[in-house]
Amino acid sequence: MKNILLLTDFSEAADSATDYAVHWANALNCDITLYHVYQVYSSTGSFISVERYIIDDLERDMGKALKKIRAALNPGLNATAKYAKGDPIPTLSKIAGREEYDLVIMGNHGGGSRTSIFWGTTTSGVVHKTNANLLAVPDSYQFKEVKNIVLIIDDE
Repeated sequence: MKNILLLTDFSEAADSATDYAVHWANALNCDITLYHVYQVYSSTGSFISVERYIIDDLERDMGKALKKIRAALNPGLNATAKYAKGDPIPTLSKIAGREEYDLVIMGNHGGGSRTSIFWGTTTSGVVHKTNANLLAVPDSYQFKEVKNIVLIIDDE
């Protein structure tokens, strides 16, 4: 294992996922790529574009997250940050499916609809649209050292 893809929306759930990504990166001697997808909704033309403000805030938040990650990584390991504009589920699914990433870690906001009772909408979408190895960290879950792993499979 060489690379962990850490998907973030800078939420509390994403912070918990960051703790797991750092743990696994240190345990498995992996680099981390922090990734965020943002979406800009079209306006009627009477509004100024907010995309520049979104990117400024995004770069500030990415810098803070990278600083935290790099401070916790073992010497010799690296963390980088990337972002893209697009619809989150298809964009993240495409990125997560790249062979350069061995493990995808993301925070999970529990949803309320039937399709996302256990997973948030974005997590559910990424799970169903990619074959990546994925660790979804539940919302408000505090990091604990992993002692046991349960493998759940189905007939497919």
